[in-house]
Amino acid sequence: LAGASALVVRTGGGDDPGGSAGSPAPSTTPATTALGPAATAAARTRREMALLSMRRAPLYRGSERMALVALTFDDGPGTDTMRILSALNRLRVPGTFFVIGRQIAGRERELRAIAAHGGEIGVHSWSHPDLTTLRPARVRAELIGTRNAVRRAAGVEPVLYRPPYGAIDRKVMSAVATARMVPVLWDADGDDWAEDATPARVARTILSEVRPGSVILLHDGGGRRGVTVRALPRIVSGLRARGIRPVLVSELLERDPPPDGRP
Repeated sequence: LAGASALVVRTGGGDDPGGSAGSPAPSTTPATTALGPAATAAARTRREMALLSMRRAPLYRGSERMALVALTFDDGPGTDTMRILSALNRLRVPGTFFVIGRQIAGRERELRAIAAHGGEIGVHSWSHPDLTTLRPARVRAELIGTRNAVRRAAGVEPVLYRPPYGAIDRKVMSAVATARMVPVLWDADGDDWAEDATPARVARTILSEVRPGSVILLHDGGGRRGVTVRALPRIVSGLRARGIRPVLVSELLERDPPPDGRP
């Protein structure tokens, strides 16, 4: 995950910080900082996402060249975020969570758990407004405020953004690009928020719309999401039956980027 990998720092010098008699003389060898494999991969992902952000166009999916999809969850952190994360862990698949900034306080544990268990955190805005109706300064505040809150809570730097309601225009795109973030929408929607949603219906809807390269929209917040929790095994089983593997959004876009950002 971007920002989740530690730097390995090697420094010379003795073990005695006070320099007491008989302790080794401090080394004159300059300190070196080496990136481990995970940090190197994270840095590569950040570079790739920065390049995608320069398109200034929303991305709805990858291409169909590889049998990969991304499971995404909006409107958290919420009361069922940990249940959804546990379900993903049992199924051995990752998820990308687009979070609302004002809901992070008091739920930092959920964000840390997402990062610790191989998930990915993106920005969904601070207060879930239609950003196309706001002034540019407010749009930037919604993005940057949430990104900063994620960094404080989980120690990761979000590189992905999803607009509430899927509402995006040039003004919003400009703010997202300035923040060097990638706007990610979706092309398969489970409608798990609907009052009449059932696990079977959510899974059936997803599996009827999904194809290689799809970004799948589900929710971990905005209400009780027990239906989503119970739908996940059906969804993942259906994907695997087709030879399709769920990955993080950043991995999907890095390995199988869309040619023009449109479905």
